[in-house]
Amino acid sequence: MTDPSDQPTQIMPTAVGDDAAADAAPAAAATPAAGTAADRTYPVDPARTLQTVHDILATSATFTLDREDAQNGVVEFHDFDDARYTLAVAASAQGGTELRMSSVGDRDGRRGAEFYATLDRHMTMTMAAPAAGPTTAGAANGTADTRRLSKAAVLAVIVAVPFLLLSFISLDLYTWGLLVFFTVLPAALSAIAMYTTRRSGPRRGRVLAYVAAGITAVAVVLGAGGIIWSGIKEKADHEALEKELAEERAAMCASDYEWPTTGMGALLPAPQSTKGEVSSESSDYLYVEVCGVDDAAWNDYVKAVQGKGFTVDYSKTDDHFSADDANGNHVSLSLDSDEKIMSVTVSAPDEEDGTDDASSDNSSTDTGDTSADTGTTTTDGSAADQPAPSTSADGVDPTFKDAMDSYESMMNEYVDFMTKYDQDGQPLSMAADYAQIMVKYSDAMQKLDAIDENSLSDAELQYYLEVTARVAQKLATVAQ
Repeated sequence: MTDPSDQPTQIMPTAVGDDAAADAAPAAAATPAAGTAADRTYPVDPARTLQTVHDILATSATFTLDREDAQNGVVEFHDFDDARYTLAVAASAQGGTELRMSSVGDRDGRRGAEFYATLDRHMTMTMAAPAAGPTTAGAANGTADTRRLSKAAVLAVIVAVPFLLLSFISLDLYTWGLLVFFTVLPAALSAIAMYTTRRSGPRRGRVLAYVAAGITAVAVVLGAGGIIWSGIKEKADHEALEKELAEERAAMCASDYEWPTTGMGALLPAPQSTKGEVSSESSDYLYVEVCGVDDAAWNDYVKAVQGKGFTVDYSKTDDHFSADDANGNHVSLSLDSDEKIMSVTVSAPDEEDGTDDASSDNSSTDTGDTSADTGTTTTDGSAADQPAPSTSADGVDPTFKDAMDSYESMMNEYVDFMTKYDQDGQPLSMAADYAQIMVKYSDAMQKLDAIDENSLSDAELQYYLEVTARVAQKLATVAQ
């Protein structure tokens, strides 16, 4: 095909209809003879010129297409004044296209000139377009498509496949935020691939673009379905658990119990209600649930417990009471006002408490003596038992450092993957490796999300800046 720069557009005078013919009733204009001078000559093949004419007439507010004969290169149309035009499109001897137009009813030729002015503008853009257009047209006519395969289409498939696999493997993997995160990249690549592989686009691979878009859509549907299914399942499990608890409470409140008169039960008065259950009983522990206890019965029972000597270090609210007696026995009462169920817990003091008190007294005496002799040991002996510091020697919390190191390791692996992917010609076999990286990315992000950014020390903030700078530097090598 002739290059547009070698053969500029030739602007020819527009044919003006005869005044006498214009005064007559409008009729179809005769097809211009091939031997007459061309109105326009464009260095573009006739097929593209006919397509441009068709596009103009299909969207014009002035002209309306009447008939189109692409095989013979004839187009008939009219304007809103009902002037009739016949345009003949033929191949030129130089390999371009010649146009000749006749009209009936276009008295001063203004409408014909307007049409050609519009066509000139469109043809200028058509000639400035890359050579992919003719190649695509050739492919449509059965000739080979010589355009390069779209990398975006291939990469879109590679990214979309792990996304789909993750959606298949675990339907309850995603939250709405994670689903959006995993959708962005394959959706963006698919959109780019669809655009670059369009009929007049610079790349081939339209089928791959459709496949990537389809895989992404299926993965999104599966992911969204999984989220909805997980929500429904969680709600159903919660309702089933509540129903089971309600049934257990109903069965408990329908049965009688006998208040223990030995062990820890002997320390407390028996409640007025006999409905409930002794859930746990031993020589040093008792747990009882009593049904049918309203606010008045609750207050009466608390007073009765206090009357048994449980007044040491007591705490009382509308639905909770706790206290110790003189021997260190501890009681805890709680009331569920809605269910009218009172929980009673009473326990003996731990043997270690008395031992610890004695040890504490001896330790105080011993350390006091030691302090008198050496002047270096504190009276409570705590100097030798200081807890280990929560930060490392450089002032960085180990948990924070582990999260940042995990993030840097994952990003380094991603950079290595992309480098190998580009060097090996973007093989589809690397899809599994990409899926593993995505799993590691999710794990690293969870660790980072667990960090309170407002609590970072100066050393931790410095380490954060160092890691992010190294990661950015590595990512820059992939973008080059």
